[in-house]
Amino acid sequence: MEVLKEMDVYMQIAFAAIAVLTLFTLILIIRMICMQREMKKMKTQYYALTSGEDGKSLGEVVERLVSDCKEMDQSVSAMQQNMKDIIRKQSANLNHVAIMHYNAFDFTFGELSFSLAVLDDLGNGFVFTNIHNRDDARCYCKRVMHAESKHPLSDEEKEVLEYALNYDVEAEYSRAAKNKRK
Repeated sequence: MEVLKEMDVYMQIAFAAIAVLTLFTLILIIRMICMQREMKKMKTQYYALTSGEDGKSLGEVVERLVSDCKEMDQSVSAMQQNMKDIIRKQSANLNHVAIMHYNAFDFTFGELSFSLAVLDDLGNGFVFTNIHNRDDARCYCKRVMHAESKHPLSDEEKEVLEYALNYDVEAEYSRAAKNKRK
């Protein structure tokens, strides 16, 4: 009898073990089915990604993007060089201009005499002066190099040269834009 009782205990333990293993197997089968569904979904996404646009593969799309990026880098480099050239050339333009009208003599009126300064960013250019009196008018043009002239300048010429050198075009544009908004 004791042998039967022992066998009965072993049978119960074996039955419990089989039940636990069956439950574990069921959980693994359910998990495997879920993973297969996820795998199928990922496979679909992968094929969609690698088929690319118009049937191109992902590798071809990436290669095209890298090529486009290299072309853009070359274009940007060319534009930067062009900008440097433009800035260099711009500094040689005669951007600084000033004019001053005045009466050169006590017996004249109407401020018909004038001095005109035209300079680039380096202070190179000229001062043009027209002296008007009752009988005639005389013109003088004096070369300016690095904001100085080898010819003597009159007070009016010095003043117009100084104004042309110090005139800030950007500040004037900003001031005009503010006044326009008001």
